[in-house]
Amino acid sequence: MSSPWTQQASEVNGPFRGSICLGSHRLALLLIAGAIVGAARGAPTSCCYVPPPPVSPATGLENRVYQWRSQKIRYQVGGESNIGGPSVILVHGMFANCDHWRRTIGDLSGAGCRVFALDLLGYGYSSKPPPRDKDSFNDWLNGESRFELDLTGSSSTKRQHHERFPSILKGVRLGTASGGVRKRDINLRHPLGSYYNFYTWAEQLQDFARDVVLCDKRSPSEATLVGNSIGSIVAMQAVMDCPGMFN
Repeated sequence: MSSPWTQQASEVNGPFRGSICLGSHRLALLLIAGAIVGAARGAPTSCCYVPPPPVSPATGLENRVYQWRSQKIRYQVGGESNIGGPSVILVHGMFANCDHWRRTIGDLSGAGCRVFALDLLGYGYSSKPPPRDKDSFNDWLNGESRFELDLTGSSSTKRQHHERFPSILKGVRLGTASGGVRKRDINLRHPLGSYYNFYTWAEQLQDFARDVVLCDKRSPSEATLVGNSIGSIVAMQAVMDCPGMFN
């Protein structure tokens, strides 16, 4: 018998449409099933994808697809006729997708905003590639590729890039259970090498803003980010990376 939490997740996301963060055992089963189905169909396992319906039952908006690094990203647009109005990008959190914003999209559109909501990679109707491909595809997709560990023979530009994006923060002050203080070096990389991380999602958000949201010259040159749960962290990382793109 499924728990209320499982039932709620199923109602919100539907089969194969939910978060990549539903728990390690469920994630493993989904990835194995996707790999078997992909192999049976002759499709590359790096492109596990279920197309969305033409119109979202939750929002009544058209489901659109943005091609990003050979992956398919589902998104919706509200208030598209509000040319010149503020551009707002909604970034969902864990166990959710862009349908999470079904009420917010309508309210912001009614206030004169152009509203964009997207599914992060691995969530909702966006592609769900296996999290740890071992080929060059992983480096191309993974936002953590910004961390360059081998600087042998590197140019000054590469070294400056490494200084801007250090992979390890030295001597971070942390608290202890007894109220004391300890210092540790913190590795910012995903512990399992997965490209499902905040840097990948932040780069997805930056590219989406540039290619979809800000490409209309009649609209403002900056977008406003609204995030929920982990979407807030993704939004903050995107702003840190490209402060001139967001207000």
